[in-house]
Amino acid sequence: MSLNDALRQFTGWLENLPFNPLLAAHNVTFDARILLNCCLRINVELSANVEFADSLTLFRQVKPRLSSYKLTDLVKSITENTFGAHDAVDDLRALSSFIEQDTHFKHLNIILTQSVFRSILSLANENNNFSGFIDAIKNKIINKTNAKTIARNGLCMNNIRTVFSRSGEDELRTALKERGLLSRSEVFVQFGCGI
Repeated sequence: MSLNDALRQFTGWLENLPFNPLLAAHNVTFDARILLNCCLRINVELSANVEFADSLTLFRQVKPRLSSYKLTDLVKSITENTFGAHDAVDDLRALSSFIEQDTHFKHLNIILTQSVFRSILSLANENNNFSGFIDAIKNKIINKTNAKTIARNGLCMNNIRTVFSRSGEDELRTALKERGLLSRSEVFVQFGCGI
């Protein structure tokens, strides 16, 4: 079965459930991003009613003194067993056995689909905008981390050039401040916005 067909069947199945589905995973943000990114790539919509639950957050709250929260380490410390980590079926069995045993399910951290979408959009912004900063990075005008942060917030180098050339340094500072990037504005001031 192709990825397209599998995702279409999976999302269709989720939509037809008589309740809001809750997808649980250990470090769910990772899995949710992959799922939603795949859906976006092939233009399949995941219902806004789908919620994600993070067992990693649950175990950190319920068992705060463990030295490691990797799923393999949790299985070993709680059940004294080992299993095939990163095998989807084995991961699911291990996770479901913990959740069935533990009455602390109410502590499970729910991450709404929309917040994961925002995360994906942020990464999409970075992918779309980052390339415009490469010359500035090579010329040591801005470092890679700052460039990625600015790109992730939806600004590209052309936006920065336009704001500076039309409105000057103060307006550029305001635009960056509105996005929580005021400290990054110093980067552009340092080289006189010769961007």
